[in-house]
Amino acid sequence: MNFNYLFRTSLVILLLSVSFSAQTPPTATNVFPRPVLAPAVPGPAYGGTFTITGSNLQGGEIFTDGPLALLGSSTVNPSGTSIQRSYQIGCCAPYEGQTFNLFVVTPSGVSVISNVITLTESVPTLIGASPNPVIAPSTPGPPLSGIVTITGTNLAGGEIYTDGPLILLGSSSVNGSGTSIERSFEIGCCGPYQGQVFNFFVVTPSGQAATSAIISLSNPPPNKEACKNNGWRSFTRRDGSAFKNQGDCVSYVNTGQ
Repeated sequence: MNFNYLFRTSLVILLLSVSFSAQTPPTATNVFPRPVLAPAVPGPAYGGTFTITGSNLQGGEIFTDGPLALLGSSTVNPSGTSIQRSYQIGCCAPYEGQTFNLFVVTPSGVSVISNVITLTESVPTLIGASPNPVIAPSTPGPPLSGIVTITGTNLAGGEIYTDGPLILLGSSSVNGSGTSIERSFEIGCCGPYQGQVFNFFVVTPSGQAATSAIISLSNPPPNKEACKNNGWRSFTRRDGSAFKNQGDCVSYVNTGQ
C-alpha cells in the first residue's frame, strides 16, 4: 500500500473541504420587480428581468417555484452584489396576491427571496365620451372634424374604434395614467340622422369596453328672415356652434361664417 499517495490524497481532500467550507453562502436582500405584473386575460405573455441584489452571488443562478418561465441563464456583476435573469409570465394561472420564491444558487449555498403576483392590467372600463352629442353637418360640404376623448380606467395600450357614421383618423393616444384616450375623427353629410345612437369601443391588450354616443345634426338658417323674431335661437352654424344674436345669424346667412 502506498501510504505517501494516501496521505497526499487525504491532504488534498482536507484542503478542498476547508476551502469550500470557508466560502460565504449567498445572501439575497432585494428583488426587482416586486410585485410582478401578470396579464389578467389571455394574450401575449409579459416579459421582464429579475434583478436580485445582495452579497456573495458570484457563480449564481436564479431559479423559481413560481408560475413563470425563466429564460436563458443568469448574469452576475463582478462584485457579486447583483444577479439578473429574464422571465416571461402569462395568463391565467397566476392569481392576484399569489406569492412565490426566487432562489439564488451558488457553489457555496442557496439564498431565498419571496415575490408576489399582481394582476393590475385588467379589462378597461369606460365612463363616457366627449363630445356627446357628436355634431354632424346637415348640408353638403366639407366634413366636420374633431377629437373624441373617452375617460375610464385601464385604458393603457388601447385603440378607439366605432360602429358609427364617422371616420376615425390616425391612431389613439392615451395619457400616462391610462384614464383618458383620444382619437381624431371626421363626419360628413348626409348619412347620419338626428338622434342616431352609435358606439365607441376601446380595445386594449386586456379586453374591450364600449360607450354610446348620439348624433346631433347642425341646423343652419335657410334665409335671413328665419333669423328674425328670435328665430336665430333655434338655428346653428353648419359646425353646430350657436349664434350670439340675430345679427350674428344674419351675417352667417350672408357670408357663411
